[in-house]
Formats: sequence, structure tokens, C-alpha cells
Amino acid sequence: MRYLIFSILILLSSNTIIAQDNCSGWGKGIDSIKTYRYYEEYQKLVETNNYKDAVYFWDFVFRKAPGATKNVYLDGIKIYKNIYLTDRDADNRKKCIQKILDIYDQRATCYTDDLPNILARKAIEFYKLEETDPRITANLFKNLVDRCQEKTPSFALVPYADLAAKLYIDKKISEEEKLGIEANLLKIAQGNIDAAEDKDNYYAALVNVKRTFKKAVSPNNNGMLADIDMSDCAKVTRTYKKNISNKPNDERLIMKAINELKNLNCKDASKYATTLLALQDKRMREKMDGNYIASKSGNTVANANFAFKNGDYEKSVELYNVAIDETTDSKKKAVYHFQIAKILYSKLDDKSTAKKQILQTLKYEPNNGHAYVLLGDIYIAAAGECFPTDPFDQKMVIYAAIDKWKKAAKVDNSVADKAADRIAKYKNYLPTKSELFLARSRFKGKTYKLGSWINEKVRVKN
Repeated sequence: MRYLIFSILILLSSNTIIAQDNCSGWGKGIDSIKTYRYYEEYQKLVETNNYKDAVYFWDFVFRKAPGATKNVYLDGIKIYKNIYLTDRDADNRKKCIQKILDIYDQRATCYTDDLPNILARKAIEFYKLEETDPRITANLFKNLVDRCQEKTPSFALVPYADLAAKLYIDKKISEEEKLGIEANLLKIAQGNIDAAEDKDNYYAALVNVKRTFKKAVSPNNNGMLADIDMSDCAKVTRTYKKNISNKPNDERLIMKAINELKNLNCKDASKYATTLLALQDKRMREKMDGNYIASKSGNTVANANFAFKNGDYEKSVELYNVAIDETTDSKKKAVYHFQIAKILYSKLDDKSTAKKQILQTLKYEPNNGHAYVLLGDIYIAAAGECFPTDPFDQKMVIYAAIDKWKKAAKVDNSVADKAADRIAKYKNYLPTKSELFLARSRFKGKTYKLGSWINEKVRVKN
């Protein structure tokens, strides 16, 4: 079969596939603990490339908490795309394609403010799949442009132009259709340039859309592409060399040059684009090592923040630890320890070490209510991880979390409402009287010891 998913053209055109009827968050109580535990489980499997094993846990989270986090959608696309690329069974591959569609459509339902980006990503996802019927992919791009018009992202314009040009050359669309698509894309790009919206990227898109359609000759010319004007190519390259020579640190100018030059397809442009890419890579490595900012500011905290923003979380933790050693100010030490705790918890999934950092925060700033709130959150998130086969202990963890939230409200009035909301949410999921009675042999009076790294004594309140 030449095109694997031609049979789902109508489904793509309608854009009405909806995987869920709501956009629920994590849920409530123990149910939310289970959902989050499954979220952590599938992420671990994805990290080790066990995509087929991850499906069960991911699907549970997708059904239960479609509005909890965008990561569920990004992870789902990654899982099913990898299965699609490795599974040779045609039926299974069709199911993967359909699931990818479901994921994008559900994301569009739950995150309507991000609709242009979602529809653009959806179209480009299929643009990159070789076995996808190009007419189907073109329909996705058309749907994007029809619905979003001037809000169509710049990164979607050139792929749509490329696809339309190929369809025209292959006699799949008429010259009138090709010209209509070209005019619409140029209108979108020029409109954003005039409105000063992401001007550099829309300008690069404008140039490349024009060039792409210029290369598409009449189907009567054996489907060949017209040659690029070499003199024009050399002129553009010389202009960028001169401008970048005058402004060597203008990263926006460099990115604009790369976007245009790599599509010119002449020796001078390709060579200079490669040089700029190497320069860009070198600078990024310097930044990630902290050397770039350090050379300008000497500020370790700035380095740590920069590493965090660029996704190098381990480096960020390392630099915050350096900042802790560099200062004698207790308040600053508390801030840095707390930053490390948040990174460990939310980005590196290291809850036990995050707790240690929170304890260090409280050592330097005993009345830090935010630290107590976060510690309670960590306990709730770790319940299934610490006591995977003991539902009673999982519920008793709620007592430990509530204790921390109460402490937060007591020492810091600014977090009182936040703490109260958490207490109100989880108190209904504490063990029942009958469950407490059946577990009475595990208590010392009204005190109960939670093991693992949580290591807390809790007291049952009447």
C-alpha cells in the first residue's frame, strides 16, 4: 500500500476526533495519587525507550487527567510515534496514526488558547511521515490556515509551501490552487511582519515561501525544479556576511541568516550557513557550561538560572550548590536550597533528595511557609512510590502532608489559603474509622510511624 493512512482522509478533514469529553486535572484524593503515580511510571519507561510498556500507564493518565499537564500530550505523541516507526504490522501502524490524531485533537479541546501551535504541530507531524498521503497532510495545513489565518505560526508556512509545490508538480492540484495557497501564505507572513509579530521568523518564512513557489514549474516541464539564480544567492550571502561582521553578537540576525541561507541551495550559502551553525553551537555550549554569562557577570546564580531555562537541570542544581558555598547570608542559602528542592521535585523526580533540601531551607529560614507547602506536596506525590503495596500507609501519608500544610499556615500567613485548599482537598481521603480500627496493632497509642525516606511520626486526630 503506497499510502498507509489514505483511508482516514475524511476523519482528518473533519477534525472532530475527540478522545475525552472533559479536561479533568489530576483528580481528587487517592485517585489523584494513583493517576500521578502512573504518570511517573510511564515517564520512567519512556526514558528507557520502553514505549510499548508505557502505553498502559500513559493511556490511564490520558483518560483520567487530560487537562492536568501538556506533558501528557507531548509524551503520548512520542510514545505512539516511536511505536509507529518500529512496528512493521500495518494495522498497528494505522492505530498509532489514529491515536496521534486523537491526542492532538484532545489537546486542541483542552488548550484552546494554544490552538494555532497545536494545529501546526499536528500538520508538521504528518508532513514528516514519509508514508502519509501528501493530500491528507495538505488538508491538515489548509485546516490550520483556514482556522487561524494571521495567527498561523511562522514555522508552518514553509512546510505547507513545500508540500503545495510538490503536489502541483505531481499534478495533484491545479495552478489556481497553488497560486491561492501561495497568496495566502505570503499574506500571513507579510501581515505579521507589518504588525511586528516575530518579524525575523516571519521574514525568513516569507523569503522561503517565495523561493519555494518560484522553483515549482509547470507540470508540463517534466516535473523538474527551476534553477536558483546563482548570482542572487551569492549576493544574499555577501550581504549577510557584511551585516553579521558588523553585528557578530546579534543572535536574531544569525538565526535569520541561517533560516534563509540553508534554503538557497548554492555552494556559498550552504558553506556560510554551516559556519554560522557551528558558531551558534559553540556559543550554546559555552552558555550551558555557564562560561558565557560568567564572562559577563561572574554571577553564579545567573548561571544557574540560565541553565534551568535551557533545560540543563543537573547543571542548575550544581551551580546553586556553588552559590550556597559562596555566600554567608542565611536568607540566600535558604533561597538556593529551596530552588534546588523545586528542581529536584518537579524536573528531576528525586523526591527524597528534594526533602533533604527543604530541611536545609528550614534550617536557615524556619518560617518559610512555601517550603512546608512543598514538603506536603512531595509526601502526597511519593505515597505510591514509597508504599506501592500498602494502601493503608498511602492514606496515612495524607496525615503527614496535612501536618506540613498546617505548619505552613501557622508560620507564614501568605500561604494560609494555599495550605487550607490542600487540607480541604485531601482530608476526605484519610483512613476511615474502620480502617484505623483494623490497623490498630500497627499503632503506638495514637501515633503511627511511616517508614521509607518519609520517616515521619503522625498522630491520628479525633
